Amino acid sequence: MLAPNLYSDVSNQYRGADDLINQSAEFPNYYTYSLWDTFRAVHPLFTIIQQERIAGLVNGMMAHYKETGLLPVWSVWGNETNTMISYHSIPVIVDAYFKGLLNEELLNRQYLLHDDIMEGGILEFNMTNRPVR
Repeated sequence: MLAPNLYSDVSNQYRGADDLINQSAEFPNYYTYSLWDTFRAVHPLFTIIQQERIAGLVNGMMAHYKETGLLPVWSVWGNETNTMISYHSIPVIVDAYFKGLLNEELLNRQYLLHDDIMEGGILEFNMTNRPVR
């Protein structure tokens, strides 16, 4: 698999989109998600065969959000290129959440639930009320 790439070193340090050396004690940081190509098949497959990586992948997206104010669109090696349309990271995050691989605490801690992505109408559902099957 070419993407996503592990972007942090062995001590979980990485140069963020804010051009600072960031440290994460909790997760390795991934970049180059290639979401335009992977959000439909690869990431849902990860939720089945690589569940242990999901929190790290989403945490990397959240770190990008914290550093830039936007979820990854087409990020490459610590920089956002903004060359694709839409937020293909949202289906990845929502799919993992609905499959029970993420919790609301993770999303709240990373400032996603109460910021412009929710209030701006991109996500119009309440993440605390999962649909009844």
